[in-house]
Amino acid sequence: MAEHDLTALMAAQLDRHLVFPLLEFLQERQLYSEPEFLEAKIRLLSGTNMVDYAMDIHKSLDGTDDVPEDMVKRRAEVVSRLRSLEEAAAPLVAFLKNPQLVQELRPDKQYNIHMLQERYQFDPAKLKKLRLSFKENGGACDGAAALVLLSGQKAQELGLQVLARIRGYADAAQCVNMNLGNPANPSFDIDT
Repeated sequence: MAEHDLTALMAAQLDRHLVFPLLEFLQERQLYSEPEFLEAKIRLLSGTNMVDYAMDIHKSLDGTDDVPEDMVKRRAEVVSRLRSLEEAAAPLVAFLKNPQLVQELRPDKQYNIHMLQERYQFDPAKLKKLRLSFKENGGACDGAAALVLLSGQKAQELGLQVLARIRGYADAAQCVNMNLGNPANPSFDIDT
């Protein structure tokens, strides 16, 4: 069954955080050995801020409490950066957690920015520095979900239940910047 696994091809098109549920699914099906899954997860985690998770996986892979020095160093960097960001965002977070203060916001963007600057040390320049999670070839990660599709024939061969059939689709997506007041609403028809 591993020869039919398309995870490696699909993973290249997905945000790395969406690949973990796919790996978990394959791990439950025991398509590959446990060490192969753990090594794949560590590779997937490299370069992310999910250092503790990578350390836990490394410990279970090697059967030890020791972790490589580069992971320890990376964890210290991530924790330091997290504390710095929490400190910088504290005034705005405190504001947003208080429902009475949030009611002071108005539909006027300029008023809100000015009010937040004066009362809560909000720096709009810092907001512009926040980076979205983009893939190099385009596409943002906005908490999307992954879905695995296969033909009905393949599902039967694998003894899987067909949960839905896609009979057709239409894509009405538009550039978000051009249509902020009217988000895209894709249409689709699923025969269950």
